[in-house]
Amino acid sequence: MSKSKKLNSQQLKFCKGISDGLSNTAAYQAAYKGARNKIAAGSSATKLLTNPKVIEKVDELRQSSETKDTLSRREVREKRAAMVRNVMTEDRDVLKACADEAKMMGWDSPEELNVNNTGTIAMSPIEFVCKNAKTLAARKKNKKS
Repeated sequence: MSKSKKLNSQQLKFCKGISDGLSNTAAYQAAYKGARNKIAAGSSATKLLTNPKVIEKVDELRQSSETKDTLSRREVREKRAAMVRNVMTEDRDVLKACADEAKMMGWDSPEELNVNNTGTIAMSPIEFVCKNAKTLAARKKNKKS
């Protein structure tokens, strides 16, 4: 890449995000911290992807990442999806893969719950669901008695 084709730091960060497997919108929001509106960020990302310098840099980063020994975000997601779809995979492994995917994508619930600023209760989402299921089952049993 010649000096006349230099990208600014935000454009470089955007290119890195795209090559790592982020969505256009997520890569734009990561690179441009002021971009909070998803629709506007997606539109700006699409426009940025029409810039020949950006296209060239994304291609360059993708080619160099393909030769590395690390997995991209996209590759990790593909491997997890394949594992979940495999009928030979044990249920606990599928649940773990799904939980990891949810956490990676930001779909998980907070890992800490502060109750009235009196202390912190640390509980995983799975523990929370299991505890609530036991409580509900106990309440139903008491109602029947």
